[in-house]
Amino acid sequence: MEDPGSSIENGGSIVNPRSSILDLRSGLAAMLAAVWLAGGCSSGPSKPQTANSVSGTVCLNGKPINYGTVAFYNANGLQRKSIILIDGSYSVHNPPLGDVKIVVETGPAPVPAAAMGGAGGEQIKFEKIDIPPHFSDPEKTDLRYTVTPGQHRFDINLKADRP
Repeated sequence: MEDPGSSIENGGSIVNPRSSILDLRSGLAAMLAAVWLAGGCSSGPSKPQTANSVSGTVCLNGKPINYGTVAFYNANGLQRKSIILIDGSYSVHNPPLGDVKIVVETGPAPVPAAAMGGAGGEQIKFEKIDIPPHFSDPEKTDLRYTVTPGQHRFDINLKADRP
């Protein structure tokens, strides 16, 4: 016997079983897509934290170097690099553990693409920084550090050769 509450005369509707299955599949697909897309929007960090790092400041005769690179080399030649930021800071992520040689390179002064703070801001002025050449050669550098697990600070204080 038919349910009286589902008849058209009593406000019920005719349901096409084929279209309700399609609606169910479409809704399920939309829900799965939303869950998948939301997975990339978590509030936590998107990358795992670096387990090992060495950070610090690079100075030449007490003055921060505001461009260049710092590289850590182990005995097998494995290397990890960091750029030197405008304030002289660097941060080498996942450096090789153990004893490393440190190489600092500056090269020609960079040409700034824009002023600090946008248009009308103070223009960054880079001057060529001449560091003693042995600091830029992995075979000749006398800069050494022993990297241990964890996050560490190591300031690199270069001294210019005096005649």
